[in-house]
This record gives sequence, C-alpha cells and structure tokens, in this order.
Amino acid sequence: ALDLCEAARSRGASSFEPVLAEIARTSIDDPALAAYQQSLLGGDAEAGKKIFRTKAELSCLRCHAVESEHEQAGGGRVGPSLIGIGKRLGRLALLEAIVTPNRRMAPGYQTSVIALNEGGYVDGRVIAEDAQCVRMLNSAGEIVEVQAADIETRRDGLSAMPEGQAQFLSPREMRDLIEYLSEL
Repeated sequence: ALDLCEAARSRGASSFEPVLAEIARTSIDDPALAAYQQSLLGGDAEAGKKIFRTKAELSCLRCHAVESEHEQAGGGRVGPSLIGIGKRLGRLALLEAIVTPNRRMAPGYQTSVIALNEGGYVDGRVIAEDAQCVRMLNSAGEIVEVQAADIETRRDGLSAMPEGQAQFLSPREMRDLIEYLSEL
C-alpha cells in the first residue's frame, strides 16, 4: 500500500484521490500508530539495518544490542537487547515501541527518578538495591550509587528511549526499520 500511495501521489492525478482516501482509512484504532499503518508490511531489511546502525538522529546502537556480546562494539547497556525481538514482538508492537516508547517498557527496564534531600535528582534503571544503597544505570550508561539516607522521594520514570524518534523516519524508513527488527 505504501508503494502504491507513493506512486499515485508522484503522478499527481486527482483520479487517484478516492483510492488514496480508502487506503488511508486505517484499521488501527490508536491515533499515534495509525499514521504508520502502511509501514507495517514489506520493507528492505538491509536498508533498515543501515538506518538502525547509522542514522544519527536515532542512535539506536547507543542503547540497544543486536549482536552477541562478543560481536558488539559499544552500546547496548541502557536499553534491552534486541536479539530475537522479531520472535517476541509482532510488527505492530515493534511500531508501538518506536513511536510510543513510554507505553510499555521491557521487563527490567523500568526507570526510577530519585529526588535527593540536598536538591537535584538521579534517574535511571535500578540494577541493585539494598537497605543502604540504590545502584542505578543512567542514560549515559554510567552506574550511579545513591545512599538510602540521601533519598527524599522516589517515583517511576520514563523510558530511556526518547519520545519523538518517529519524526526522524519517513514512512519508507519506518517500514525498512520494522522489517529489519522483525528479522532479528
């Protein structure tokens, strides 16, 4: 459908408008995802791999691993490993993870925000905790220790994956990225 719509729009013929309107009608109830319905099928996995690895605005490899640890060059500590993600999530769930990362977080990747008694805050993923100390992995991949006595309040935080990543992807790029992720 994406290829058909792009071809019809490039021709500029008004006779295609009813067909384009019908294709644009979405079966996805979620307004945030509906705009990408045509990006769910098809795609070029190699092009998606290139987008994943090199598109600077996304910086996917900064946080996600897609290869085994001995093959991986940096990154992959802040976000969940995507090895086998295509077997765990369908294409719509992959789209949702890209477009609205704060809706559902991978188990073990919920973040916390700790307000400190002396002012300021620390946020990240809790990796260890006991009665005296909370150890967190922040978005820069650094381990931060907070003494329990220094904690004023604590609440759930947002995903380390920033909202708005989809704005950096054309519908074709989104389709290619989903194709790549679905094959991992």
